[in-house]
Amino acid sequence: LLFFATFLFFHKKGNVLSNKLLSLFFFVNAVFMIDYLQSIHFRAEYYSSYFYLFYFGEISAFVFGPSLYLYTCSVAYQNFKLEKSDVLHFIPALLFIFLLLLKFIFFSKETALRINLLDNIFTYEERFIKDLFFNVQVFGYLIFSLLVLKKYRIEIKKFFSSVEKMNLYWLEVILFGFILMWLVDLATEFLLWQKLLPNYAIRIFVLISISTNFLVATVLIYWGLKKPEILIGIESEHKAKVVRHLLSNDEKQKYLQRLSEFMENERPYFDPSLTIADLSQRVKIAQRNLSYVINNSFHQNFFDYINYYRIEAAKKMLANPENRKLTILEILYEVGFNSKSVFNTAFKKYTGMTPTDYRKIALNRNKQG
Repeated sequence: LLFFATFLFFHKKGNVLSNKLLSLFFFVNAVFMIDYLQSIHFRAEYYSSYFYLFYFGEISAFVFGPSLYLYTCSVAYQNFKLEKSDVLHFIPALLFIFLLLLKFIFFSKETALRINLLDNIFTYEERFIKDLFFNVQVFGYLIFSLLVLKKYRIEIKKFFSSVEKMNLYWLEVILFGFILMWLVDLATEFLLWQKLLPNYAIRIFVLISISTNFLVATVLIYWGLKKPEILIGIESEHKAKVVRHLLSNDEKQKYLQRLSEFMENERPYFDPSLTIADLSQRVKIAQRNLSYVINNSFHQNFFDYINYYRIEAAKKMLANPENRKLTILEILYEVGFNSKSVFNTAFKKYTGMTPTDYRKIALNRNKQG
């Protein structure tokens, strides 16, 4: 984790801000793990040699959630920038530092060391509140990160006709991995508070948690470095406000007619990488006006609007006896799809049946006709 944190911090390719936020996440994760493992195996030697590192790992733990959440935002939104208000995410860590200073300021080194080694500088109630707050904070940020991804997948369909390469499912899997780790840690803590966990069981739970952390972090390193070069991201609505206006009926009808004629004659939907920006330029309608016409007239986002034309083209090809030798895969690529699963889902949405069933029924009708 320390190695990749250092590497990402100085890595200049791809999204530099994303790299630095991921670097921060790996760094605080590494500090927490080192502090935790040292405190288990070398508690006396560790704290006596490095007195001022008391609870340093726990301070870093309060940065887990914010750093992962901000990283998620930076991957999803191409115009994401850190604002002054983002400092608020790190207030819990600062408050914990302040609390530690209050606790330690009145003790000498020897007294504080003895308290920490024999018991704990926090009272039972303080430890309970601290651990509860930490777990609620981590869980909250994981949920917020998942909500960012959910909103992102809705938003990209307003701009792109093919989204399978940029849906960020890999990041969602990683977030669920951390939720699993959090649940294991929470279960361990609860059982410890209730004194229901023998020592050997604690070791097993800790091993599961650390192994999950290692596995998820490794996957995050791989995808975090592999995917950014093909991810375009979208404009964040709260970062870049779009001035919305209503078109007059005459303007709307003019744009609608121009769009329909262009779609029928030029068939741009056969381009699998078509975006609303591309279509806007080709049909000579401003992007925000084009988006308004599609949403208002067809009650669809750009993704569904383009896929409707692709499905109609696929239906014609499937029903044509001359295309009998073409496979479903060849047809879906021909009409602009990149993924068989996306094609099958869209086809069933518009026809109520699979492409194979549709072809059988259509060809049988042609024979009977």
